Order: sequence, then structure tokens, then C-alpha cells
Amino acid sequence: SKGVAYYYFADKDDLLASVIEDAWAALAPHLPDEAAPLDWAALQRLHRAHLGLLRARPWLTELPRHELPPAVAARLQPSFVRLQALWPRALAAGLIRRDLPDALVMAMIRGLDEAIDRWWVASPEATWDDTDRAFAALRALVEPR
Repeated sequence: SKGVAYYYFADKDDLLASVIEDAWAALAPHLPDEAAPLDWAALQRLHRAHLGLLRARPWLTELPRHELPPAVAARLQPSFVRLQALWPRALAAGLIRRDLPDALVMAMIRGLDEAIDRWWVASPEATWDDTDRAFAALRALVEPR
């Protein structure tokens, strides 16, 4: 019941932050090593780990992705520092096209990534080869030409 949930969580923001923190704890070990050069293979491994998490917890696709309540965003900010560091590393490694504004390229990545996530969860017949082809499409969209 709702009352029981609030025995464990102070409010909806606390519940949401806790769910995201739990998912993050499962994904964080798959982030590319900060000391190693960033490449597409490392990003693909992270993408596969993310999709594996979604296969195990498909309800994660229903969580808000970009517009978190301020209290939740503030609580999660320290956890996402390594993830946010991927963008400048990818730019420095020459992995991301520079002929479009960064905000547009990020929006393109978010949009296709969300579409891949929802397709993966809704398609139990989908294979890892399918996800590799989807990742290749994302890469082709944002890689310099």
C-alpha cells in the first residue's frame, strides 16, 4: 500500500531518487575507465550494459530521463559526474561531429537512445546483434564524417 512505501521513503522524490540510484549502482561499474582513452568500443560496452539493465528492469524506461524534480536532480548530481564527463572526453577523442551545435548532437543521441531503449524492452525477440546494429546507427549519426 501507499502508506507502507512511505515507511521506507520520505516522499515521491525520495522514492524516485532511490530507484535511479539503484539502477545507477548497477550501471556505474560499466563506465569506461577514466584513465584509458575513450573509444567507440568502450561506449558500445556501456550501451550493452545499459540495455542489459533494461532487459532485467524494463520499468526503468518509464522513469523520467531528462527533467527530474530539482530535489532528485540535486541528490543524483554527484553520481552522474563520471557519466557527464564522457561528453568532453568523446569530443577530445574526436568521436563526436563538430559541424553541428553540441546541444543538437546531444539531443540526437538522447532521442535515438530512448527509441532504442523502448524498442529493446518492447521486443523480446530482439537480439544483441540487433542492438549492435542500432548502436552502429547511433554512431553513424554523431561520428565525424
